[in-house]
Formats: sequence, C-alpha cells, structure tokens
Amino acid sequence: MISPDGDLKEFPVWAWPYINVAKLARETVKQRNGAPWGRVPEAAVDAHVHAIFSAIAFQRDVSHIEDHKLQEPLQRAAAAALSRAIDDCGNDKPKPWPHPPRAVELMEVAGALAVAAASVKDEAMSNGLAQAATRLGDLAAKG
Repeated sequence: MISPDGDLKEFPVWAWPYINVAKLARETVKQRNGAPWGRVPEAAVDAHVHAIFSAIAFQRDVSHIEDHKLQEPLQRAAAAALSRAIDDCGNDKPKPWPHPPRAVELMEVAGALAVAAASVKDEAMSNGLAQAATRLGDLAAKG
C-alpha cells in the first residue's frame, strides 16, 4: 500500500495495481481529463492496428499469386484474418485497465488506421486500410 501523500509516479506503471488499486483508479481519472474510463492504452490500439495492417498486407500479397488453386484458399484465409482482426477490436474480454466504451476504442483504432492509410504510398494497402477504418467507424456508430 502506498501512503495517502505518496506519488504513484515514483513506481513503475506495472507495479501500480499491486500498490493500491483505488489510488490507481483516482490517479488514472485525473490523468485522463476526467473521463471515468481513461483512454485506450496505446499498446492495445497498436496491437489492433498491427493485426489489421498485417491482414491487409497478406491480402495484397495473395492477390499477386498466379496459381489459382493456391490463390483461392489463401484469399479466403486472408479475408478471414482481416474479419477476425476487425471483429476483435473493442471486444468484451476482460481488460487489465479501466475500459472505455466499445465505440471509443473502435474510433481510436479507426483513427490510427486512417492516418496509416494516408501515409502509405502503396495504393492497395492505402485502400485496404481506409476500408478497414470505415468499417470500424460504421461499427462504432452502431454502438
């Protein structure tokens, strides 16, 4: 336990839950502009963006295979990987942090994908990332 006048910043972030969870929650709320859930951790957003980016890159690479017997099952696998990566965003699995509403998490990932789509010079990748960002935005709007 940390004393009331102690500062959590004196300890590594990974140790905070073991120190005093109530104090951690209060500090998190203060640091996150008063939102009761805080922001989605960057690592979580990055993991979702990476999974979606990898699935789109796989789709692009598979489209260049000339052997149709090999290409068709790989295209299905690539589409399934992309669907799974998108569906995994904002899931209801238990998280080790105060969790924002699903729409907030979806919009953070969609925003990161939109920035990536604008930054990538490869047209197929850019279009795929933009489509994924649009799909996540649509899911967020549905609730």
